[in-house]
Amino acid sequence: GTLEKEGGLMVQTEAEFSRNWQKRGPAMIAVSGSQHTNEFSPTDKAVANIMLKYYMAGSLDPFSNMGGFINMITDTYFLSPDQKVSELMSPHVHLYNFQFSYKGPQSFLPLFLSMNNITEEKAASLAGQTPTHADDLIYLFNILEERNEEEEAMSAVMTKYWSNFAKYGVPNHLIEDNLPIWKTYNPTNKVYLDLNLEPSMKKNVEFERMLLWDNLVWKPRERALDRKLMDSLNAFYPL
Repeated sequence: GTLEKEGGLMVQTEAEFSRNWQKRGPAMIAVSGSQHTNEFSPTDKAVANIMLKYYMAGSLDPFSNMGGFINMITDTYFLSPDQKVSELMSPHVHLYNFQFSYKGPQSFLPLFLSMNNITEEKAASLAGQTPTHADDLIYLFNILEERNEEEEAMSAVMTKYWSNFAKYGVPNHLIEDNLPIWKTYNPTNKVYLDLNLEPSMKKNVEFERMLLWDNLVWKPRERALDRKLMDSLNAFYPL
């Protein structure tokens, strides 16, 4: 599973993002199979630019569209890989997918912003960009400040699901838990638990964004792997 705004982990200044993108945009958004700039194909560069236009309207300033920037980073490093792994694994195991969406008063976002040299003035404009990476740990381990009553309620929901899974192999055990049934994901239903104070089952997490990644990134990679496999088989077993 993932958190709704994971990308807050990697907020950058305009100067830093612009410099990095111009040098290695396809690698930054993981649309290239290589980290070496001299190995970026024209297709890699084109897909990276399409992604930048989709999420950021082509801007190289994260603060001109912070929601778009955070979604781009979230999808690149967290949500899109999570969904692809879920799709590949679910035919073989019982898989329970979630997106954590609870916006509590505590967050690791200020820590990440300070580590990335974001000024206090700039950081203040990101107050609503949570939950970010690792914020779910606050409700599993109580690792920041003392939790308030609402946060304790969120913790109770999470720990009940997690402890059930650890003890019984499924997130739901007793009806008395008073929690919605967390249904298993498969490539046909693509269901996930929207994890907040009132958890609920939903389908097709961030459907439009995941459709973009599936068609521009994952399907071309799968076709390339299929061709490579066929070439290897033909080399060993020529017709």
